[in-house]
Amino acid sequence: MNSTELEMVEILKKGKEKYGYVSVKAEFEAEGTRVDELLRLIDISNKAGLQLTVKIGGCEAKRDLMESKQFGVDYIVAPMVETAYSLSKYILAKDSVFSDEEKKFTDFLVNLETITAYENRDQIVEMAKNNINGLVFGRVDFSESLGVGREGIHSDEVTDKVIDVASLCKDNNLDLVVGGAVSSDSIAVLKKINDVHLTRFETRKVVFSSDIIESESLKDGLVNAVHFELLWLKNKKEYKKNKSPRFDYYDMYFIGFFVTQLIAIFFFLWDKEPYSHSFWHLFAYTSLACVLAHCGYFDSKMQKSEDDEKNW
Repeated sequence: MNSTELEMVEILKKGKEKYGYVSVKAEFEAEGTRVDELLRLIDISNKAGLQLTVKIGGCEAKRDLMESKQFGVDYIVAPMVETAYSLSKYILAKDSVFSDEEKKFTDFLVNLETITAYENRDQIVEMAKNNINGLVFGRVDFSESLGVGREGIHSDEVTDKVIDVASLCKDNNLDLVVGGAVSSDSIAVLKKINDVHLTRFETRKVVFSSDIIESESLKDGLVNAVHFELLWLKNKKEYKKNKSPRFDYYDMYFIGFFVTQLIAIFFFLWDKEPYSHSFWHLFAYTSLACVLAHCGYFDSKMQKSEDDEKNW
């Protein structure tokens, strides 16, 4: 653990003690968290005494579910569940991965984050109440799907619909988590939702207990969470620099380079005319193409990573 990570641990400890932090969050979905990054986050959260929330890549992402089970994830969230049918696929997937005993130690939730999901809320809640633990209302995507954009995220049009879902969750004994552009500007809205029903709310990386909503320290807690998130980005960038990612053994071009080199060497040593020389040239040039493709693949990955960090 490096100095940045130790600072992150202290920030989270402070958040747990003073500001109602209950979990840190990772995403296999939009954020594209790699397993090595997840392991760093698990180490940090464990040292801070916090739980871990993971948003998987889809309602049937079994590999994500299996990895979440192996890593002992506390909250698993399936994204973009818009109908009772897609919820049923998530239920079948998690039931095939987790035994009844294992499910006692993990909460399962789904994202309600589009107007389509909202229109199907009654059917979704009816299926959810005996099969999962709760819903996460994702306000950013919801606002976009509603056509009001990110600037309308705190509007009555959006908030009233969150409150409708909050009431349904309360009546059916389901947790409600609210996320999406949560900041100090969201406090008044969160209080309105909490008056009906709210279990937790979340920033991009930090999950808060709803118990903190009425506290005057909430603004400081949100600033503290942003500090953690900025350090996470900084640490992620530094980690990538030190990892020497050009030697990524999961890169198919890098693997292709070694395979074609071995074949080229075989034909060079075989030295049987007229075929060996031709095959040697064929695989030597293929090997060169793999190197060039590998460099292009690496550079595109690094550019995407930099773009993601700018968009954060």
